[in-house]
Amino acid sequence: MFGEWNRAMSAFVSPNVLNFLVENFNIAPISTPDQDLKQILG
Repeated sequence: MFGEWNRAMSAFVSPNVLNFLVENFNIAPISTPDQDLKQILG
């Protein structure tokens, strides 16, 4: 899941910055509305 997102984000942020954002702010790529809500709401 994060592999393609990582490649797309590499134009904007370094891998270290991306890892920091994921670990500290729990950011993730978006998917479908249903999957996103399921992940957000648990």
